[in-house]
Amino acid sequence: MSDLSYRDFEYQGWERVANSYGKSFESATRLFVSRLLDAAQISKGMRVLDLACGTGIATSLAAARGARTMGADFSPAMIRAARQRYPAIEIREAEANALPFEDESFDVVISNFGLNHFAFPLEALAEVRRVLKPQGRFVCTVWAASEESSFHSLAVDAVCAVGDPGPALPAPPDGALDSPRACLRLLEDAGFDDAGCSADIVEASLRLESVQHLIDMLLEGTVHTAELLRTQWPERADALLEAMERSTARFAVRGSLKLPVSAVLASAVK
Repeated sequence: MSDLSYRDFEYQGWERVANSYGKSFESATRLFVSRLLDAAQISKGMRVLDLACGTGIATSLAAARGARTMGADFSPAMIRAARQRYPAIEIREAEANALPFEDESFDVVISNFGLNHFAFPLEALAEVRRVLKPQGRFVCTVWAASEESSFHSLAVDAVCAVGDPGPALPAPPDGALDSPRACLRLLEDAGFDDAGCSADIVEASLRLESVQHLIDMLLEGTVHTAELLRTQWPERADALLEAMERSTARFAVRGSLKLPVSAVLASAVK
């Protein structure tokens, strides 16, 4: 696994989970879509690109606000899922660092939890700037550092508690993108106007039926966390469940879980 490039690791992962993502981890990522679209100031008639659109939830909700939207993703399986779900919306296959669009094509580019999955986000942002119109806006979300976002830290802590976390997984070449400071630095390095850049922590709560629901959601809808959890299967599956039940007890509310989750909401103006 560690011999794979970061891009290929991500590609194989999203191809694997595309059909189950909409009924699993999307329940977490969609928590922040409204705030993403608000920050992007989406309005009727705007030309909007949803980069790393996945199954198309943000693309469709931007369209519902009257924007002329297009989705783009590098995973053919994700694109098929998005087209089946939203047949009226155009979805294109595209690598983030080689977008198949003309210069100054879009008023806004959004990316809901996509930027942190790009092997070379600086190259991707160069393409974003190229396809944005003058004064165009880029807005994205990325997960905050694991200690700020409980479902990630719960999984990592449980794996460490029950045994061997397995071989090292491919890591992004330019390091983690999980804090406001890291996002601001990246946007400024990409050439966006410093005065128009902002990045803040935003929070939400994720309601789940049980710890098993959480595990299934992570296995069926994520790439890195799913691979980490699979290092315990099947020998340590029961021990992993028990470890996560202990660590999630403080989030139990009337027979279910209410997990705090945090993300970075970042925006920039060309």
